[in-house]
Amino acid sequence: MFRNLTPVTKNILLLNITIYIAGLVLSSKGINLGDLLGAHYINSALFEPYQVVTHMFMHDLSSPFHIFFNMFLLVMFGAHLSEFGALNVSFSFTLRVDLVLTYYTIQ
Repeated sequence: MFRNLTPVTKNILLLNITIYIAGLVLSSKGINLGDLLGAHYINSALFEPYQVVTHMFMHDLSSPFHIFFNMFLLVMFGAHLSEFGALNVSFSFTLRVDLVLTYYTIQ
């Protein structure tokens, strides 16, 4: 199953898992990555411009099923999305969809 993963899919998978584990470790020390990297409304005191991109790597720390199913779908469909064009199509597609959804969410 992991042999057909493109480098982009592997990198997104590893990045998400790394940030999830970092969030678990840091939350035990009182640091909330959700406040730093998660999406916030533009009028919020917690909003930072970089969160438009970083929030797509954040997952609910209280439910491991959230990240499990997201990463499972990434593994299942990431290689198929990459077959439609260049190697980076899955990341650029994900980024475009995320930016559009973020625009409508934080308004």
